Amino acid sequence: MPSKYESRLRTEQKAATRRLILDAAGRLMEDRGVSEFSFAAIAKEPGVQERTVYRHCTAASVIPEESHSSMYSLTRSSQAS
Repeated sequence: MPSKYESRLRTEQKAATRRLILDAAGRLMEDRGVSEFSFAAIAKEPGVQERTVYRHCTAASVIPEESHSSMYSLTRSSQAS
């Protein structure tokens, strides 16, 4: 059975993109609230395609305030260290 190729650099890039998306989602949620929260708005801030946001974050992991707040806090605390 052939092994699956995995690039460490690509894995790091994907993680960095996900962090940017979650950070943008956190700022938008805090600044605008749920009523103006959309995948398009999240994508615009870090300069990624809306499709990229969908790939990295399901609606269930981004939109609910409680799960979003914890992700945003984790993202902020990891950037501070």
